[in-house]
Amino acid sequence: MKDVINIQKKLSISVEEAMEKLKSLPNRPSEMAYFDYLARNLTDKEFIEESRKEGKKIIGTFCVFVPEEFIYAAGAIPLRLCAGIFDTVAPVEEFLPRDACPVIKSSLGLIHLKLLPQYEFLDLVVIPTTCDWKMKYGEIINSYFPVWVLNLPHQKEIPSAKRFWKDELKTFISKLQSITGKRINRRSLRDSIRLLNRAQAVFRKLYKLRQRKRIPIWGSDAMLVMSVYFFSDINKWIDGMERLVSEIEKRDISVCPDNSPRIMLCGSPIIWPNWKLPFIIESSGGVIVADEFCSSSRIIYDTVQIDEYTERDLFNAVCERYLLPCTCPCFTPNEDRKRRILQMVDDFSVEGVVYHVYKGCFIYDMELYGIEKALKEKGIPVIRIETDYSPEDIEQIRTRIEAFLEMLIARRP
Repeated sequence: MKDVINIQKKLSISVEEAMEKLKSLPNRPSEMAYFDYLARNLTDKEFIEESRKEGKKIIGTFCVFVPEEFIYAAGAIPLRLCAGIFDTVAPVEEFLPRDACPVIKSSLGLIHLKLLPQYEFLDLVVIPTTCDWKMKYGEIINSYFPVWVLNLPHQKEIPSAKRFWKDELKTFISKLQSITGKRINRRSLRDSIRLLNRAQAVFRKLYKLRQRKRIPIWGSDAMLVMSVYFFSDINKWIDGMERLVSEIEKRDISVCPDNSPRIMLCGSPIIWPNWKLPFIIESSGGVIVADEFCSSSRIIYDTVQIDEYTERDLFNAVCERYLLPCTCPCFTPNEDRKRRILQMVDDFSVEGVVYHVYKGCFIYDMELYGIEKALKEKGIPVIRIETDYSPEDIEQIRTRIEAFLEMLIARRP
């Protein structure tokens, strides 16, 4: 018990230190206050408690592959459980492999130590088979919660893969309905799609604003906005985003000097409060104008494309939304991801790419070969940063990032 209390104190200090670094960034929009509040508390506790009082089930998720539309249509609430907390890594290293993914270690530590209140309310945890770490992780946490494994095809363009994925989601819907006691029908599915479309629409406004020549928001802030989407009331999040976007649209200032190197982040997902790399980049003179993380820009970028409003058509549209446009490295071949990154380089006038790899994250590390080749053919420099949640390598990474930024400036005509 004493160890848990000490870890809770360390966790509070870590979050507060990260918040202070965020607040030290110049020219932050005032409407970041709502997102700061959620980030400081690591949850919207009142929302979760109110949802439970209303009889709603809480569905934990570990990936963007879990269709939120189906969860909302079943009358439940999705809650993403990926963790970015260094202090919960050490307690589980005694029974996990040395090179295990830090996201898995940190997330398991939170569950094992019961540090966050939302874990008390989980009715189901959904684990997509995006990597080997998550597959085995599902077996471990099955002793804490009921776990549902969502199997993914890894060649999404072939007809059999699409059929397999739809069959998987039909079974998942049956599971949701058995938990909530509510049948997903045409109306509930239509309403949930419209709800997510509202969130996607306001996110896309912020996405477009970040393409400006004069930088309207720090990358550290833009990533935070998406990170707290994991555990907030979606309606309040949408309202907060609309206020933030409205403020940014009216501002005619850049948060950083106009000559700051424009950086894009790719690779292993960065989870709050592990803002080590964004802070290093933006305190060293660069600015993150875009990212391709499944913990940020990819969360709700793609929209459900509907032809007809029959129940079957709505179901098929949601299935396709979570499969066809996805650029996760679990797919092979993965030309879509190369095209997506190259398009973002053009859209955001990116000067250099920082490719982030967690120690043990083999799938993103293997993916770098093709991405780096495509970017170099386009004349875009890439730097690979391998790290974990430990703060010990901060100065080493800072030295490399500073040299990278200096090189980008020297390349300018």
